[in-house]
Amino acid sequence: MDESPEYTYFTFPVTFLKRAFININQVCSDAIIYCLFVQAHKQNDTPFKNMQSACRKLNLRSDVELMEWFDAGQKLFNEVPLNTPKVSLKDDLIFEFMDKPKTEYEIVVFLAFAAFKSILGRNDYAKTNNDLLLARMAGCEKPITNLPYPLSNYNNRYQLDKIKGELRNNWKLKIYGKNMHGFYISFKMNLQNLIKVAETKRKKYKDFQNKYEQYEAEKLVLKELYG
Repeated sequence: MDESPEYTYFTFPVTFLKRAFININQVCSDAIIYCLFVQAHKQNDTPFKNMQSACRKLNLRSDVELMEWFDAGQKLFNEVPLNTPKVSLKDDLIFEFMDKPKTEYEIVVFLAFAAFKSILGRNDYAKTNNDLLLARMAGCEKPITNLPYPLSNYNNRYQLDKIKGELRNNWKLKIYGKNMHGFYISFKMNLQNLIKVAETKRKKYKDFQNKYEQYEAEKLVLKELYG
């Protein structure tokens, strides 16, 4: 997926994803309304004018029932703890899943993309695992014991590898996890740099680096002492 700056991003609580298999259209609509309220709340005018300003900021139509959206956004905002992890998605992706019918698998891939985005936050890369991936896909902050249906059907290596492959091929995901617990992910770094980050964080690399630094220090000291 393109990351060019002309897009508007909607940032909303990952808990909204819990309703994705019930009504993905409503999830996307709630994300927009939530963002409108948050943006309007930053303004210092009447609620109606604040919502008009928010619509302009987010490139949305303002000829709608703005005060109904304000009330709905306030309700959504009040239902979510402030420290809930957020996910930030481009407007075209939100509109696509709000306006066009999607298969179950398409929704699953969307959830995986959103889950990885929530795990990354503002970071260029992150290390994660399948348990947290599935939890965030289910709209939860932390790993859970029982995944809801139909997400539970995708909790196996074949399906997870298939989902990651789809994200690599069509959503610009970079992923690396050779011979390690969990794996590293990024949508901003190229694969070579991601591998470099992952490998330099290994204990084996750090042990080697420590030994090398000790060797270099000993060599300098011995040279000073004995010439």
